[in-house]
Amino acid sequence: MDQTLSTYLAEVLRVLIELLKLVICTAAVSTMSVTLSKAGVFAPLRQIIKSRSKWLGKLLDCPYCTSHWMALAVVAVFQPRPIIVWLPVDLLLSAFAVVALSPIFAGLIFNLYDGLLQGDNAIPVESPADITSRPAPQSGYVRPRK
Repeated sequence: MDQTLSTYLAEVLRVLIELLKLVICTAAVSTMSVTLSKAGVFAPLRQIIKSRSKWLGKLLDCPYCTSHWMALAVVAVFQPRPIIVWLPVDLLLSAFAVVALSPIFAGLIFNLYDGLLQGDNAIPVESPADITSRPAPQSGYVRPRK
């Protein structure tokens, strides 16, 4: 009886650890895909890719689209396997679970960030008018207008 209980507890612990790995992978994919596809810091990279491939350029403009490819890479490296059937099936299921949960994490991050920008203790942020009225940077890079 003790052997069965310890085996059961070991399996429960394994599943919990794998679920935690899945959640961490989801948070990472969510933030990486939004950062890569929307952050100004990666705008020059997106412009270069857009100039060379229209399809890849569209892919990088969409955080949801980008999350598919990032999820495949992250799951291949960290291999979260809450369900053990057969390795390729397990990893594919985990990748799609990460893709499905990524928009939820992105929404939570946006809501948290938006909450930080409002109220009396708000983080000061420049308005778009202030940003566009500044002189162009000397590096030669010009921010694309929306």
